[in-house]
Amino acid sequence: MPQLIIAAGKPYLVMQPEHRADLENLVSLLRSGGLSADLQITEYDPGRRGISFNQAEAVAIYIGGAMTVTVIANLTNDIYDRVKNWAIARFLAKVKNDPNGLHRPETFTIYGPDNEILKSWTIDDGGEHES
Repeated sequence: MPQLIIAAGKPYLVMQPEHRADLENLVSLLRSGGLSADLQITEYDPGRRGISFNQAEAVAIYIGGAMTVTVIANLTNDIYDRVKNWAIARFLAKVKNDPNGLHRPETFTIYGPDNEILKSWTIDDGGEHES
Protein backbone atom coordinates (compact mmCIF):
# COMPACT_ATOMS: atom_id res chain seq x y z
CA MET A 1 0.00 0.00 0.00
CA PRO A 2 1.36 3.44 -0.85
CA GLN A 3 2.33 5.63 2.08
CA LEU A 4 1.57 9.35 1.96
CA ILE A 5 3.40 11.96 3.98
CA ILE A 6 1.66 15.32 4.24
CA ALA A 7 4.24 17.97 5.19
CA ALA A 8 3.54 21.59 6.10
CA GLY A 9 4.84 24.43 8.23
CA LYS A 10 7.96 26.56 8.34
CA PRO A 11 10.45 27.00 11.18
CA TYR A 12 10.01 30.79 11.02
CA LEU A 13 6.18 30.82 11.18
CA VAL A 14 3.87 29.95 14.03
CA MET A 15 1.22 27.59 12.70
CA GLN A 16 -2.22 28.74 13.70
CA PRO A 17 -4.48 26.18 15.39
CA GLU A 18 -7.06 26.53 12.59
CA HIS A 19 -4.44 25.66 9.97
CA ARG A 20 -3.28 22.65 11.98
CA ALA A 21 -6.90 21.47 12.32
CA ASP A 22 -7.43 21.89 8.56
CA LEU A 23 -4.31 19.80 7.87
CA GLU A 24 -5.56 17.09 10.22
CA ASN A 25 -8.87 17.16 8.31
CA LEU A 26 -6.95 16.76 5.04
CA VAL A 27 -5.19 13.68 6.40
CA SER A 28 -8.56 12.26 7.52
CA LEU A 29 -9.98 12.98 4.06
CA LEU A 30 -7.14 11.07 2.40
CA ARG A 31 -7.45 8.19 4.88
CA SER A 32 -11.20 7.97 4.24
CA GLY A 33 -10.30 7.14 0.63
CA GLY A 34 -8.37 4.10 1.84
CA LEU A 35 -4.95 5.73 1.75
CA SER A 36 -2.32 5.53 4.44
CA ALA A 37 -1.36 9.11 5.33
CA ASP A 38 0.69 10.74 8.06
CA LEU A 39 1.04 14.41 8.91
CA GLN A 40 4.46 16.00 9.50
CA ILE A 41 4.38 19.60 10.68
CA THR A 42 7.52 21.69 10.87
CA GLU A 43 7.12 23.55 14.14
CA TYR A 44 8.10 27.15 14.78
CA ASP A 45 11.68 27.56 15.97
CA PRO A 46 11.64 30.46 18.47
CA GLY A 47 13.95 33.22 17.33
CA ARG A 48 13.78 32.32 13.64
CA ARG A 49 12.52 35.03 11.36
CA GLY A 50 11.39 34.99 7.77
CA ILE A 51 9.36 36.99 5.31
CA SER A 52 5.79 35.76 5.22
CA PHE A 53 3.67 38.56 3.74
CA ASN A 54 1.03 36.86 1.61
CA GLN A 55 3.25 33.79 1.32
CA ALA A 56 1.34 30.70 0.24
CA GLU A 57 0.24 28.16 2.78
CA ALA A 58 2.06 25.28 1.14
CA VAL A 59 1.48 21.57 1.56
CA ALA A 60 3.89 18.96 0.25
CA ILE A 61 2.53 15.47 -0.39
CA TYR A 62 5.05 12.66 -0.72
CA ILE A 63 4.06 9.31 -2.21
CA GLY A 64 6.21 6.48 -0.90
CA GLY A 65 6.41 2.81 -1.74
CA ALA A 66 7.13 0.68 -4.75
CA MET A 67 4.42 0.73 -7.44
CA THR A 68 3.95 0.77 -11.16
CA VAL A 69 3.84 3.93 -13.24
CA THR A 70 0.12 3.36 -13.85
CA VAL A 71 -0.62 3.06 -10.13
CA ILE A 72 1.38 6.22 -9.42
CA ALA A 73 -0.51 8.13 -12.13
CA ASN A 74 -3.91 6.99 -10.85
CA LEU A 75 -2.96 7.69 -7.24
CA THR A 76 -1.63 11.14 -8.15
CA ASN A 77 -4.89 12.04 -9.91
CA ASP A 78 -6.95 10.85 -6.94
CA ILE A 79 -4.82 12.78 -4.44
CA TYR A 80 -4.82 15.85 -6.67
CA ASP A 81 -8.62 15.96 -6.89
CA ARG A 82 -9.09 15.51 -3.14
CA VAL A 83 -6.46 18.04 -2.08
CA LYS A 84 -7.56 20.58 -4.70
CA ASN A 85 -11.13 20.52 -3.36
CA TRP A 86 -9.78 20.90 0.20
CA ALA A 87 -7.57 23.86 -0.81
CA ILE A 88 -10.37 25.60 -2.72
CA ALA A 89 -12.62 25.35 0.34
CA ARG A 90 -9.86 26.84 2.56
CA PHE A 91 -9.23 29.69 0.14
CA LEU A 92 -12.93 30.52 -0.31
CA ALA A 93 -13.32 30.64 3.49
CA LYS A 94 -10.55 33.28 3.61
CA VAL A 95 -12.30 35.31 0.91
CA LYS A 96 -15.63 35.04 2.74
CA ASN A 97 -14.04 36.23 6.02
CA ASP A 98 -12.37 39.22 4.33
CA PRO A 99 -13.89 39.92 0.89
CA ASN A 100 -11.81 43.02 0.18
CA GLY A 101 -8.41 41.97 1.50
CA LEU A 102 -5.41 40.17 0.11
CA HIS A 103 -5.69 36.45 0.74
CA ARG A 104 -2.84 34.10 1.47
CA PRO A 105 -2.65 31.63 -1.44
CA GLU A 106 -3.13 27.89 -0.99
CA THR A 107 -0.70 25.65 -2.82
CA PHE A 108 0.29 22.01 -2.88
CA THR A 109 2.85 19.87 -4.63
CA ILE A 110 2.69 16.09 -5.06
CA TYR A 111 6.04 14.29 -5.14
CA GLY A 112 6.58 10.76 -6.44
CA PRO A 113 8.59 7.95 -4.82
CA ASP A 114 11.81 9.40 -6.30
CA ASN A 115 10.96 12.91 -5.03
CA GLU A 116 10.15 14.11 -8.54
CA ILE A 117 7.35 16.66 -8.82
CA LEU A 118 4.27 14.99 -10.26
CA LYS A 119 1.77 17.84 -9.97
CA SER A 120 1.58 21.25 -8.39
CA TRP A 121 -1.40 23.57 -7.96
CA THR A 122 -2.10 27.00 -6.45
CA ILE A 123 -5.14 29.17 -5.85
CA ASP A 124 -4.78 32.87 -5.14
CA ASP A 125 -6.66 36.10 -5.76
CA GLY A 126 -5.79 35.74 -9.46
CA GLY A 127 -7.41 32.30 -9.78
CA GLU A 128 -6.18 28.72 -10.09
CA HIS A 129 -2.76 27.74 -11.47
CA GLU A 130 -1.61 24.20 -12.29
CA SER A 131 1.85 23.02 -13.21
